[in-house]
Amino acid sequence: MKDWWQNCAGYHDGTLVTDAAVIAIDAMEERIAPLDEQTAAIRGRIGRFEACYHEADKEAESIVRAIASGQAPAESGERPAQRKTELENCRDILSAWCDDASEKVAQKSVGKASAEDVATFIGKRTPLKVWQVRRIVERVEQALDPACRYHNMALDMADTGEHADARLPASLGGRTPVKRWLAGSLGKTIELQLESSWA
Repeated sequence: MKDWWQNCAGYHDGTLVTDAAVIAIDAMEERIAPLDEQTAAIRGRIGRFEACYHEADKEAESIVRAIASGQAPAESGERPAQRKTELENCRDILSAWCDDASEKVAQKSVGKASAEDVATFIGKRTPLKVWQVRRIVERVEQALDPACRYHNMALDMADTGEHADARLPASLGGRTPVKRWLAGSLGKTIELQLESSWA
């Protein structure tokens, strides 16, 4: 199994070794090798994709655009300042709600939602809700941690069978073996990550 799959459940415990789609995608790579620098960079980006990342849909779209163009965009590793501020506000508002201290964050907002709007939406504090909201806070903190890989929606591109080309998004342009391999890799990565998050 290729190291590209290390961001997927089953990589470290060996269960992916028997996954038919992973085997087929790895065989596709063997047929198109050697990979040029841009193709390897795009596949590397797929290998860092995280379906639980708060903007996974935008990241997936960016990867699809890279597959279509054959050019991997530069990655800064930095979050835009406004996104970071919104994540920090989200963490603070949710933490304050859990601690029954919403007055401390009354002036903060997430997008167009004020702290009061968020608290009203969540509703009455119960032990279960506090536990659930704390899990969300943990995910937001992970997203803010620059040491963590970006935490990254499902694209139905994991099919490697005979009808796979018909399922590739038209935005990918011409159907080439490289694009088919990259799209299959992205689709299967997303599928595996979503499966593990619901397990």
